[in-house]
Amino acid sequence: MKKICKRAWDQVLYSPFNVFLILAAWGLELKFWPTLASILLVNFAICYYLEAKKRAPRISRKNYQHYKDHGLSDQDIHYFRQEMAACLDQIERILPLMVTRDSRRYRAQDQVNSKQIKAYFHAIQQQPHLLADSADFRYQLLPHLEKELRHYQALDSVGEDADERAASRDRLDQVNQEIKASYQDFLKLSI
Repeated sequence: MKKICKRAWDQVLYSPFNVFLILAAWGLELKFWPTLASILLVNFAICYYLEAKKRAPRISRKNYQHYKDHGLSDQDIHYFRQEMAACLDQIERILPLMVTRDSRRYRAQDQVNSKQIKAYFHAIQQQPHLLADSADFRYQLLPHLEKELRHYQALDSVGEDADERAASRDRLDQVNQEIKASYQDFLKLSI
């Protein structure tokens, strides 16, 4: 809490706009101090809120005990939660890309199963000590999947020829097979 207050206060004090306000009020010797104080307090509140929002949410006792049961130290827990938050952000960016509106066209859901991606994420959460074994999923497969989905949607939106879309579908099929294989390998490790 003290660190957040200090960082927020430093941001308020060293903001060029606030420094300008302080110098203007001091130089003009106006009754600007109450206004200046309120501006600084509002800026402090905003900066405090933004700093507090950056912090990871508190861990419930049940989750903390779950992590400890799997042999994670406090530092490992912090790292694991950071990595999983980044992975969740990426999954949340991918899932809307998997939805297509026209049922006659190729549907990305047919090739890449969103339930499988969610299940993989959940399996990693259940086995936090195997985080390193899921690195290919988190660092290679998810970014590649997002890139291919964006590419396919771009081709689909501009009405590119069927050959280009077919090649993109093939790449999506390949990513889907790699995700399935990686998920199966991860499940074998967790047994």
